[in-house]
Amino acid sequence: MKKILMSIGVLAILCVGVVACGNDDKQEDSQKKISLTVENTDLQTDSSKTATIEGKTEPFADIQVEGRFTSGDEKKNTQADKEGNFSQTVDWQTNYKVVAEKDGVKSNTVTVKVTHPQ
Repeated sequence: MKKILMSIGVLAILCVGVVACGNDDKQEDSQKKISLTVENTDLQTDSSKTATIEGKTEPFADIQVEGRFTSGDEKKNTQADKEGNFSQTVDWQTNYKVVAEKDGVKSNTVTVKVTHPQ
């Protein structure tokens, strides 16, 4: 009887260990980020009071640019091309936050400061 109880205890400990290891893998997956690079994070508008945020991420990733636009919008969305290049025109002097997302995985947020020349 002692041997049976001992065997059940060992099996229970092994099962708990396997489940715990599986949870660590899920935590690592949730911490993955896709790449996002913005060419210039300090832009000045041109004579038409616009600037273009340009960068690179994963091919066909969705790009969200959050900030203030003269249209009254607070967000603009675009998509990276097959090489991962993207651009979004902005038209307000403010800080814009840029995030890429693909297959439910997001990038780090990049802040782009846009100013009007004096």
